[in-house]
Amino acid sequence: MLSSSTISTLKSTLGSNYFVDDIFGTSADDFSAKGFADYLKHKSASAPLSAMEELTAEEIERGVFAGGAGTSSAYAHGVAFPVDDAVLNALDSLKNGQCNYVQVGVNVDTERIIHIESDTITIDDCKSKIPLNEPRFHFFNWEHEHEGENVSSIIFCYSCVLTGAKGQISAPVKQRMLYSTSKANVVSVAESRGLQIASRLEVNSVDEFSAAEILPVLHPAKAETKKTFTKPKPQGSRKLIT
Repeated sequence: MLSSSTISTLKSTLGSNYFVDDIFGTSADDFSAKGFADYLKHKSASAPLSAMEELTAEEIERGVFAGGAGTSSAYAHGVAFPVDDAVLNALDSLKNGQCNYVQVGVNVDTERIIHIESDTITIDDCKSKIPLNEPRFHFFNWEHEHEGENVSSIIFCYSCVLTGAKGQISAPVKQRMLYSTSKANVVSVAESRGLQIASRLEVNSVDEFSAAEILPVLHPAKAETKKTFTKPKPQGSRKLIT
């Protein structure tokens, strides 16, 4: 502790301008040529990033920003790829109650919005529909009960699952870019078919598409109103003293 507290004083006395680097070591090897080379390598290395930060940095570098999970996000300039008739028919079926789940994708080769599948499932089944190796768009009509009332909420979800170490992702960058820039157009197409989107989600893990995660988004907790203190009225009548 005493040695550490006198470092600045020692450097100042000897002349701080003579010192290029400060090295802290715990063994004699830290002060060898190899130890100094390791120190310089560590000093020049970039700061460690989380999986989401690595994804964002890569997409910004390539001109795309996909945003974070569960939030509305900033987009690169959106593109409006042609939409297959099968997608429109599936969205109509979702609106008419013939199914409650529709999955939509992007054909990277033809650059078209395509229909992947339609189904009638529960919200617990949704996570099994999310691919691990490529992004997808999901529409799910969740019929549930809230505060004693039956509620029907259409949820739009853009999924892009993060897998592997250090934020490595299965989906290629071009594929993620096409999906990211198609989000707004896909939602617009759904709304043009009369679907009212109650919530828009972006998930990077299959576990994020669950009732526990989505319910607070659809029905935020009401802020409690603070009760003001009311001064009690004095008992009996007051007499004026003259």
